[in-house]
Amino acid sequence: MKHTLLALALVALATGAMAQEKAKIYFIRSTGYNWGGAYKAFIDEKLVCNIQNKRYSIHEVEPGEHRVSVQFSGKQHKGNDEPIVITVEAGKKYYVEMAIKRKFATSDLYCQEVTESTAKNLMKECKEDETCF
Repeated sequence: MKHTLLALALVALATGAMAQEKAKIYFIRSTGYNWGGAYKAFIDEKLVCNIQNKRYSIHEVEPGEHRVSVQFSGKQHKGNDEPIVITVEAGKKYYVEMAIKRKFATSDLYCQEVTESTAKNLMKECKEDETCF
């Protein structure tokens, strides 16, 4: 009986630890272009970071589906961007590059998910921004 209770307690502890584990989303701004200051990074329409040139930031999120987006300005999500949807798993890392698509008279800011090897290459010359604001 003692062994059964001990086994159940260990399973409960392990299950609880796994349920509390989060995923990490990295925002990477590897460009050297200023474009008026920091880019605004959003997760689920909530501002999580103002990212300057050649910086990256790390954000813990609950496992599940998240909408990730970026915009040039504003503390509120404007909704006129193209968010990407990322389904994250506990304990894993996800990398989002902030990029600019240049047009004749304007530029569009967007984000795209990249592989770990691409992200590590982009982050070589970047510094982690731990404060974000």
